[in-house]
Amino acid sequence: MAKLRGEDVMAADVMERRGRSVRALARDLEVDESTLRYRLRRLRGGAEDGRKRQPEACAPLAEAISAWMASQKAREESGRRAEPVTALYEQLVVEHGFALVPGFRKLGSWSWHGHILRS
Repeated sequence: MAKLRGEDVMAADVMERRGRSVRALARDLEVDESTLRYRLRRLRGGAEDGRKRQPEACAPLAEAISAWMASQKAREESGRRAEPVTALYEQLVVEHGFALVPGFRKLGSWSWHGHILRS
């Protein structure tokens, strides 16, 4: 099964309003029909994703993350290779007691771009 993105749900909403069946749309999007019906119902009801209201796991460590990012930029400017992001994670664990929950693959809104984290 494919992951159902927000754009897919909006497109399915338009196509269903134009007469396409939810079953056919779900088959085309390679998702379960009940999943698409649920997402369409939430879209039309104006429901917000509750996960957006939760605080980021790394928010209390923003200063440490920003300092690490600055040090990586300085490394690159001096011609040295930036450290992998796992070095940041290890530093946060050792120095600040940070721990991600199992399955958590992203440090909040900090996204990986090249060798340096950019927020």
